[in-house]
Amino acid sequence: MILKDQIVTALRKVGIDISGHRSRALTPEMLREATLILCMTETHRMLVQLMVDPVPDGVHLFREFLGDAAAREIGDPFGGPLKAYEATRDEMVEAVPSLIAHLKTVVR
Repeated sequence: MILKDQIVTALRKVGIDISGHRSRALTPEMLREATLILCMTETHRMLVQLMVDPVPDGVHLFREFLGDAAAREIGDPFGGPLKAYEATRDEMVEAVPSLIAHLKTVVR
């Protein structure tokens, strides 16, 4: 699947080139092998949890580790304008330090 131009443009604006990346459909095998699965919304998380039994332990929202005051879900920009993709990018960037902190407790 080829990435939409908005995704490539939103990330290129912050120095990240993903123009050669191709997305893949998520499979139960990928879920079983993963240490951490990050979802943008509770709906995404629910769909992931329905794909495999038993449900993997490491299914979390991308912004779950930011703390209580932060919005936990990231709006899905699919089909939206460039500004929506930029907002999604910024919400993800904000969460990266908390993800790194969590990963340090999981991966040793």
